[in-house]
Amino acid sequence: MEKKREKILVYDDVGCACTFDLVRVLGDYFGPKDIFVEPVRADDILRKNALNEDVLAFFLPGGAATPYLQKLKTLGNQKIRDYVACGGVYFGICAGAYYACREICFEQDVPELALNQKCGLDLVEAVAEGTLKNDFGLPSYYKPTAANAVITKVRWLDDGEEHGVLYHGGPKFEQVKDAEILAVYEEAEGNPPAILARRYGQGLVIVSGVHFEDDVLSMKAMVRQGLPFQQQAKMNLENIKKYDASRQQLMVKLMDKLQRS
Repeated sequence: MEKKREKILVYDDVGCACTFDLVRVLGDYFGPKDIFVEPVRADDILRKNALNEDVLAFFLPGGAATPYLQKLKTLGNQKIRDYVACGGVYFGICAGAYYACREICFEQDVPELALNQKCGLDLVEAVAEGTLKNDFGLPSYYKPTAANAVITKVRWLDDGEEHGVLYHGGPKFEQVKDAEILAVYEEAEGNPPAILARRYGQGLVIVSGVHFEDDVLSMKAMVRQGLPFQQQAKMNLENIKKYDASRQQLMVKLMDKLQRS
């Protein structure tokens, strides 16, 4: 009998945005299933064999892809690929989605922010292109704040349902090969892919340009932070209240996909 995978690991190291909400919502979902959510650092992956047969899924969250590469380097990338190939699940959110793709194209129309990069993980044959500021009427991504965040809709292709969810600097996916488009940006020009899934060896890769994990509590925290963009933060809070049931439905669909891997 195949051993049950009983851990979810969430990367929490240099470059990560706060992972509190991701750990919280994953814990709420998987705790009743006796699957435990734990943080993991680059050193745990590189030297302590953290990505092993006990791990159901490894989440690389939002933040910044370049510091991920600086910490994980070639060896870390190889350990992640080996883990997925042997039956694990890689789930990249925002920066974690950029990181998994063959190529990153970031803020190409803003010279001081423009980035063309290959991180070498290469779990998804696609170009991760962002941000979608022009589609959503957001400012350039100089510093991640509430000004760069908006509640938007993605459409799940299997059933056509729309789900309200936080967008905060993530990519759309271009030149996609050998991957299933799970959802598209409903409010972006041309409805580009927002969430992809791809088989990799015996495992599964899921990448999402949107933050399914950010709920009403997340948006309340953003309002409380006293940022200079209170109006945008308060609008996001009101919108996530409106769409939170559909956000939860999106999360259930994604977690079902993960568990069926």
